[in-house]
Amino acid sequence: MIQRTSYALFALWAFSGCIYTFGARLPNGYERVFFAVPENRTGYPLVQDVGVGYGYQILRSDGRLKITDSASARLILRSVFTSYAKVPDKYDNSGKVITYRLNLSGSVAFVDKATGENFIPQRSFTGTTLWSPDNESEEEALKRAMGDFYSQAIRYLFSSVEW
Repeated sequence: MIQRTSYALFALWAFSGCIYTFGARLPNGYERVFFAVPENRTGYPLVQDVGVGYGYQILRSDGRLKITDSASARLILRSVFTSYAKVPDKYDNSGKVITYRLNLSGSVAFVDKATGENFIPQRSFTGTTLWSPDNESEEEALKRAMGDFYSQAIRYLFSSVEW
């Protein structure tokens, strides 16, 4: 009896659709995504440079999406960076800034290539990280903030998919 109950509980858990166990799936073909060059409205050229190369790398490393050319894609990922802020976070005794909080804000749209409509509603995100200028370059810190930005967008995509 205990063994039978254990199997029943396992089956209930396994087939409950928990996103952390099996995860949500996109409709067939929608995992093929074209990563459009991000639009940079921040006024910081570094955001554009990192956004193109590193944004693409982040999406590929997630593994759930297949980044492809525009002809083969079912979705187009369009991102617009609207704000890049370096806010002092901690100071030393002399008043020198030790760490900054980097905030990269913008919006992401997943556009259905066939219809031209948003696959899910467009949404704004803010990627954030701490940066210590004495220990690393601003570009490395910006990569982390951008990683946070695109990770939120990917989580949003998969959490918005209905089963």
